[in-house]
Amino acid sequence: MSALKRVQWDMHVVSLVHSLIVAPTALYFWMTTDPQKTDMVFGYDYYVGQLYGISYGYFVWDSIQSLRYEGLQFFVHGFVASIANTFVWHPFLMFDGLGVLIWEASTPFLNIHWFMDKLGMTGSKAQLINAVFLLSSYVSMRLVLGVYISYSMIHTLWEPSSAIERTVPFLWKFFYTAGLITLNALNYFWFSKMIQAVRKRFVKEKI
Repeated sequence: MSALKRVQWDMHVVSLVHSLIVAPTALYFWMTTDPQKTDMVFGYDYYVGQLYGISYGYFVWDSIQSLRYEGLQFFVHGFVASIANTFVWHPFLMFDGLGVLIWEASTPFLNIHWFMDKLGMTGSKAQLINAVFLLSSYVSMRLVLGVYISYSMIHTLWEPSSAIERTVPFLWKFFYTAGLITLNALNYFWFSKMIQAVRKRFVKEKI
């Protein structure tokens, strides 16, 4: 196995492990947090902070690896995610940010799809079943929930009557807004690539 292939396997395995830890844990915290009893903007929780620590370490590593091996779009994704993770320890938007970590729920299926390609299972029934789960989870977690969460966070950032408007620096609000728009744009761009990949494997062209 070449050095590049070994790095690619490493990246997908680490990505899989990260998503399997972060997505369900973030969902648990998100579902059990009571907005009526929690400061959703400036609140802090030790265990949620530990979860962000895991995610922060991953995205810093992923940014470096992506810059070296994967290209600009993947680097931008990792870089924006890693910087956003640092703000939660101020603390800032720690609980709303859990909704973004939940996006990782689609990542296991993406990695499994890649593994199947490399293991000679391209076009198999197992890969087709995985593709259904991949596209379903991607649409629900990233395209639907992703837009909802992003809109909610951006609205909170710029709402004139909110505490954020009076106390949070403009650059913070600008970064979060630009970052969320960028991440959502990448989600839709990558979804179009997924559709192309699935069609190539499972939709036979008419002769």
